[in-house]
Amino acid sequence: MFKLYRLRDFSALINDSFSFFKYHGKNYFKNYFIINGGILVVIALLTYLTTNVIFTSIGDLNSPGAQEMLLDYFDNNLWYFIGVGGVIFLLLMILSLLNYSYPVLYLKTLQNNQKPTVKDIVTLLKSKAGKIILFPIASLISFIPLFTIIALISAFFFMTIIGIPVACIIIAAMASWMMLSFYDNITTDNGFFTSFSKGITILTNRFWQNIGVTIIIAIVVFCTNLFFSLIPELLLEFTLLSETTDTTSVSVIIAIISTILSVFISYLLTNLTVISQGMIYYSYEESIHNNSLDSEIDLIGGESE
Repeated sequence: MFKLYRLRDFSALINDSFSFFKYHGKNYFKNYFIINGGILVVIALLTYLTTNVIFTSIGDLNSPGAQEMLLDYFDNNLWYFIGVGGVIFLLLMILSLLNYSYPVLYLKTLQNNQKPTVKDIVTLLKSKAGKIILFPIASLISFIPLFTIIALISAFFFMTIIGIPVACIIIAAMASWMMLSFYDNITTDNGFFTSFSKGITILTNRFWQNIGVTIIIAIVVFCTNLFFSLIPELLLEFTLLSETTDTTSVSVIIAIISTILSVFISYLLTNLTVISQGMIYYSYEESIHNNSLDSEIDLIGGESE
C-alpha cells in the first residue's frame, strides 16, 4: 500500500516518486488516457497534417523553382496555417492545464480512495476548474515577472562554468516554488496569494533536499526524452545508408513521427515531474499536521466499532 502522507528524506522522495507508479501506475494511466486521450489524438492528427505539409515542402526545396512554389503555397493557404496553428495552440493549452492538474487531482482523490475512478477525478476537476484556469492567469502578474528576472540572472551565470550550477539551482527553485504553490492552491481552499506564500515556505523548509529532488527528476526526464527523440534520428541515419530507399520520403515520415513522439513523450513525462513535487508537498503536510497518525486513529476507531 502506498502511503501518501509520510515524512520523507531525500532518498524517500526520489524512491516514492517512482514507486507511486509501481503501485498506482495502471489505474493512474488508465484514467489519464480516458480523460486526456481524445485531446492527445487530435493534437497528434493536427501535428501530422501540419508537419507533413512542411517537411514535404522542405524535401522538395532542391527542385527547380521549389522555393517560389513553396512561398506561393504558404501565401495561398495562409489562413489554413493560421487556423490549424490556432487550434493546435488552444488544444495544447487545454492539454497542458489538464496535464499539470491531473496528478494533483489524482493525489488529492487518493487521500480518501486508494483506487480513484474517472468519475472521482472529473468531479473534482469540475469543482476546481475555476482555480485551475485562474492560476496561470494570476501567475502572469506574480511568477512570470519573477521568472523573467531570474532568467536574466541565470543567463548571466551561464556565461561562466562556476555559475552554471547556481543557475540550475535558481531555475529549479523557481519551478518547484510554482508547482508547490499550484498543489496547495488546488488541494486546499487557499487563495492564490496564500498558496503563493505557502509554496515558498514548503520549498525553503528543506531547501537543498527539495532542490536536489527537483534537479534529479529533471535530469531523468530530460535524458528519457532525449533517448526517445534520438530513436527516429538513428533510423534516419540507417535509411540514408541505403542506396535503394527513397530517402526524401522516408526522412519526411521519420521527421513527422519524431515530432509527434516528442510531444507525446514530453506530456507523459510531465506526470513524473508533477508527482515528485507532490511527494515534497505531502511530506511537508505530514510534518505539520500528522495526517497519517490521524488516519491510523480513525482506522483503529472504525475497526473497534
